[in-house]
Amino acid sequence: MLKLHGIYPGPHTAHNGEHMLSPLQTIDLRRRITEEGRVDRGYGFALAHSVNPPVDWGEVVVSEPSLQVEFQTPEFVLGDPEDPSCLADVLDPKVLKIPTKAVRAFRGVRIVGWRSMFTRDGFYSSASEFRDAGGNPDALVDSRWDGLVVHDGVLTYVAGHKDRIEIKGNTLFLPALEPANYGSFVIRVLPKLLYFVEQGIRIDQIVVPQRILATAEAMAMTGLGALPVYSVPEASALEFERLYVIDDFELKGCMCSGTMSRLRSLPGVHSNLKRIYVSRRLNAHRPLRRPLLNEAKIEREAEKMGFQAVFPESLSFRQQIGLFAGADFIVGPSGSGMLNSLFSAPGAKVLDIESFHSTVRQHARIYSSGGHRYAFAFGKFDPSDKREPPHLRRWTASPGMIVEGIEKLQAG
Repeated sequence: MLKLHGIYPGPHTAHNGEHMLSPLQTIDLRRRITEEGRVDRGYGFALAHSVNPPVDWGEVVVSEPSLQVEFQTPEFVLGDPEDPSCLADVLDPKVLKIPTKAVRAFRGVRIVGWRSMFTRDGFYSSASEFRDAGGNPDALVDSRWDGLVVHDGVLTYVAGHKDRIEIKGNTLFLPALEPANYGSFVIRVLPKLLYFVEQGIRIDQIVVPQRILATAEAMAMTGLGALPVYSVPEASALEFERLYVIDDFELKGCMCSGTMSRLRSLPGVHSNLKRIYVSRRLNAHRPLRRPLLNEAKIEREAEKMGFQAVFPESLSFRQQIGLFAGADFIVGPSGSGMLNSLFSAPGAKVLDIESFHSTVRQHARIYSSGGHRYAFAFGKFDPSDKREPPHLRRWTASPGMIVEGIEKLQAG
């Protein structure tokens, strides 16, 4: 068993090694460390600590230099967002710099976060802010999605198994934020997988954030469907002989032409639908999923204008690819389903119905990357819903405004 920096193993082990700090646990642990100092145990498992760990940049096996991409603004914006700052960097054309793409190889790897790991030579995270900070782990402290906490130079994470299982051969690690989120898979994990496969590097197994059906289908599409697959939580029980990881290169939704070409090369199940309304009504009775309270009425107005309501949750990944690849007019409330527009042909029209939340800029960059003619229509929060953060709140949107948006995109 490999020992790194004198911090392995802890006096206790996680239950079956199948734990990783969730976003809420990460937030709570950061609070506890700030208030109490060092925390050695919590959430049912032991925590380990590393003081100012050295950085291991690994061996760069293949890379692609950073690229400049022109951001195209929306055709128009209807309605007034509750907080106009959500449109910052959305209304002005600009040139954006896509980060360098790099595949790195490491030896003796123990995964300790959703995108972080210890190797026999130090610590590494695929996060762009980690690299931009020159390998300073404190750059990770503001993200609840990393599955670990850095405070005053001390990195705290789940201790994992005392006696780890050694996994021989070559492993591909696909790190990501929001591990079980379909939209995060489409914009963060899938581009990395396709880029890696294009390099022709042989691998024996894969580590994914969490097992979701879309990941399994994507691996089958790319010829990797027969390989063993471990989730990141399971990886806390493992140690990998040689592991490849791809640096984060998605720039808050902005994609380069190479990434778009790879995404659009994926085979889908053909659909004849040209005008689709991407419904979120399956979430209508789930109060934590920002329900659009009058979506049924909006949906009926869209159907009068020739749109077919579709429910992405009910479709396989191949079906979703085929559905959006064949559509030339897409309308719907913001969410993971709308991100499938990346598979639509350039020039497709997209009307995104938004409440206020922090991903408006990301959505704009995604539609711009696709070469789409897109616009936003903003709804209003239910004034009786005061929950924080705001994107959790119930909301409504004017059906008349949605009809106006469709007509304006058609006329344009």
